[in-house]
Amino acid sequence: DLNRIKKKPYIPPVKAGSRPDSVVADEAWSNYLKRNNSLIVDLMIGQYKSTIVCPNCERLSITFDPFMFLSVPIPINDEESSKLTLTFVFYDARILPQKMFFSIHPNYTICDLKRDIYEKVEIGTNDLTLVTMENNVITEYLTDEDMISKIKRSRVELVVYEVPSFGSRQRRKFWPIEVCISQVKPKRSPTRGGTATAEDDSVSLSRLVYLDMS
Repeated sequence: DLNRIKKKPYIPPVKAGSRPDSVVADEAWSNYLKRNNSLIVDLMIGQYKSTIVCPNCERLSITFDPFMFLSVPIPINDEESSKLTLTFVFYDARILPQKMFFSIHPNYTICDLKRDIYEKVEIGTNDLTLVTMENNVITEYLTDEDMISKIKRSRVELVVYEVPSFGSRQRRKFWPIEVCISQVKPKRSPTRGGTATAEDDSVSLSRLVYLDMS
């Protein structure tokens, strides 16, 4: 036992009252040394201020407690972890999908991302459906509570569909259906004889619609 105090006295808790923090901290540290005095205390023990406010009565409690270990957050310097790329698919099939880029917080949820999307395209958050895709196939429908960090770790593609709500979906049963629209663009290419032949250049775009099942 490295403690130099062999007989530890009882020390009542320190009450801050209206006294300055420096006075209360010195008293709390002095009381701690009356029961703990060793080489470990000399080299490794510190003191921090703890402030607690009761949510019901709003009573303020201030204490000064010793500590040996202190947990601190590690800053995230990885630029990739703070940037997100997604594909936005408009409800109007005449508008091509657009790539969008966002700077996000590590604790972002889908609900937070929807608010950022609204600021860019001014489409209500209730009209946005977010999904993950792999090889052009929807793998998961995301909820507002899902964390963005989980999606980024899975390395899947994030796609946002504009789907007009047409009233509250909470009172009616809707089923999401993915529809693939093929847009054919004819183009003409010259032949050896100087005449032109038509060739089809098709572009497939997926759209998400909700069928009313009520």
